[in-house]
Formats: sequence, C-alpha cells, structure tokens
Amino acid sequence: MFKPLIKKVREKSNNPSILPENSSDEANDNIPKDHKNSSNQENSSSSRAHRRSDSIVQQTLTNKSRPSSISKESDNNEAAVKSLSNVFSAVIQEPISIDNYVQVLKSWMDAKEEILQQKDDSIQSLLKETVNLQNELTLMKSQFADFQNSKEKNTNDNTVKVPYLQKQIDSLRSDNENLKLTIKSLRAQLSDVEAERDDLLIKSTDVSTLKSNDNLQKQLAKQIVESEQQKIEIENLRQALIERDAIIEQQDKRLLVDHDTQAIQTDEDKSFVQVLAEPDVDTIGKLQIELDEKNRVSPQQ
Repeated sequence: MFKPLIKKVREKSNNPSILPENSSDEANDNIPKDHKNSSNQENSSSSRAHRRSDSIVQQTLTNKSRPSSISKESDNNEAAVKSLSNVFSAVIQEPISIDNYVQVLKSWMDAKEEILQQKDDSIQSLLKETVNLQNELTLMKSQFADFQNSKEKNTNDNTVKVPYLQKQIDSLRSDNENLKLTIKSLRAQLSDVEAERDDLLIKSTDVSTLKSNDNLQKQLAKQIVESEQQKIEIENLRQALIERDAIIEQQDKRLLVDHDTQAIQTDEDKSFVQVLAEPDVDTIGKLQIELDEKNRVSPQQ
C-alpha cells in the first residue's frame, strides 16, 4: 500500500533519501551505535520492527537537519507531508509533522511484523504435522506390504489344499452312488422275499390239504422274524444313506469355508472321512447270505 505513495513522494521531491525503499540491512548501516544498543535489548521480532522504524526515523531526522537554505528540498518535504496526510489523517496527531507520520509507519510495521511472526509459527506447526503424516504414511505402507505378503502366502496354501478336498468329495459322492445302487438291489430282493412269505402264509392258512406240521410252523415263524430283521436292516441302510448325504453336504460347505478362510483340516477329519467312505460290507454280506438261504429253503418246500 505504501510503495506507490513512497514512489510518488520521491518523484516529487527528487530526493531518494525520503522514505527510502532499501532493505532493513542497508538502513541499519546509517543508525548510530546508541540506537543499535537500545534495540538489542528487545526480543527478535520486535527488534526487526524497531530497526526498520529507527532507520526511517534516522533518515527523516537527517533530512530535517539539512540547511534550510535549500528551498527546493524544503518544498519537497512539505509536499511529502501533505501527500502522506491524505492517507494517515485519521490517526496522526496534531500538529502534522514527519515525526507523526514516522510513528504511524512504525506502529504499522510493528503490526505487520507480528502478523508475519504468527504466519511463521503457523508454517512451523504445519511442517511438524507434515512430518507426522509422512511417518504415518510410511507405517501404513509397511503394514500394507505385510498384508500383501500374507495374502499371497494364504492363496498359495489354498491352491494346494482345494484339489485334495475336491478329490475327497468326489470319492464320497461315488461311494454314495454305489450305496444307493446296493440299497435298490436289496429292496428288489426284499420284495421277492415278501412275496414268497405271502405265498407261505396263504399255504399255511389252508389246512384242508395239509396236515399239522410243527416244522412248517417253525419255518414260517423264522421267516417272519427274518423278514422283520431285513426291514430293520434296510431302514438302517436308509438312515445311513441320509447321514451320508448330510456328510457330503457338510463337506461341500467345508470346502467353501476352507477356500475363504484357509482352515487346516485335521487328521481326525481325514480319518472320519475315510471311515465314512468305506461301505458297510458286513451288513450287505449278511443280507446276501440270508437271501441265499431262503432261496434254498423255498425250492425244498
């Protein structure tokens, strides 16, 4: 705001020493030692403002001490005072003089120095926050790298494990299909046995052509008991089939869970799967022997 005004005053006065634009270091060279000693007693921000204002005071006092014989320079000083009065007329004390203007300029520069100091403090605070943010960013980058490495490792482990689980599930499904076929065959044989039993019951009730025979009654009772046992065994096989289907469904779910969470299957799970995969050979063999025995007994009758 003051640079155009100072330039205007210098042009009118033709005296570059009035309100100079030189730096504070050049102005301080013209300050007497007593001024410098007094300014060193203040803090750093105030000393800069006072040195700058004292330089202006010294310049103006030097200009005022020149001989009054130079009328042109005096006229220029009066013009400068008149020009500055238009700007600071509201705050300058009466009577109007260059000293009053110097005091106003000094106060203005002190205020500017305080504002600059506040800005410096803000910049220092922002720099500290920037350093903290950079440290946090470095830490987050390190954590992200560790997460990427862990993710790649888990993906590799899962790639090896999934084919093994899929093979086990395929094996269980194959065993389940075989078990279904076996149960279907046993049901057909059971139907034949029940038909033979019905024929025997009809014959046993028709006593007109047959004599009382304790052996026949015992054989019929035995066949009835065996038929009931076969029903129980078939029901057990049906229940085993239902349990096998439930196990296969659990294995399907376990495969999905293992694929997402990389859960490690224990040896106990493996042995349990192997036991379930083995068909019930004893039960099937027992049923087959009983059917063969009944088939041998029927022709004899």
